[in-house]
Amino acid sequence: MENSLIIDGIAIQAGKYFLGWGTLCLINAVLAQGKNRSGLIWFIISIVLGPVATLFLALLEKKPQVRKHE
Repeated sequence: MENSLIIDGIAIQAGKYFLGWGTLCLINAVLAQGKNRSGLIWFIISIVLGPVATLFLALLEKKPQVRKHE
């Protein structure tokens, strides 16, 4: 009986960990778009690097916006 409680506790902790990591990925995607960079690419990078990707994004300068000639 005690083993199932420990397993349930680990499962709950892992769920919170993945929820926090996923939220960080979304925040990084929005931050990247605010700096005129690809949100999707930075979302994927954030899945692997997590907080390190946030640090990189914070240090990157904003890309100049490309104007389309009409």
